[in-house]
Amino acid sequence: MQAKPWYRNPWFWLAATPALGGVVSGILLVIIAVHGADEVIRDDYVKVGMEIRQDNSRLEAAKRLGLTANVILLRDNRQVVVTLHGLEGEQPDLLLRLVHPTDGRRDQEVALVRSAGAYRADLSGEATGRWLLQLEPTDGSWRLDGELKADASAVALGVES
Repeated sequence: MQAKPWYRNPWFWLAATPALGGVVSGILLVIIAVHGADEVIRDDYVKVGMEIRQDNSRLEAAKRLGLTANVILLRDNRQVVVTLHGLEGEQPDLLLRLVHPTDGRRDQEVALVRSAGAYRADLSGEATGRWLLQLEPTDGSWRLDGELKADASAVALGVES
């Protein structure tokens, strides 16, 4: 009787199938983990020991300075106009972050340009739907937050009393 080649032996496949299944499922899990990774949270959070909590120091700094801002979003033209109130003297360079509440790939950050008593910028992407807004100077010393509803074109940012 002639011996069968190894790949024709049913006992080999019975022993190798669980190991091969483990390798294939491990590769699939790595692919799923890479493509389905959680998105980075864009907000002020601080880790204290094992606790993670929101850091409101920049919001408090804006409150102490008495800052408010009006943001007008021209959705059709993909432009934004911001007027800042409460700062005396030199006006700082500002950044406006539009954070989409459910899709981090749609987030936008624009540098605002001073023009005729206001700040203006062109948006790179669509601005439809609801947005969380974060306005801050380029040095990051304070921040104003707000929410622009899906059907609104303007919002007032500032710490409410």
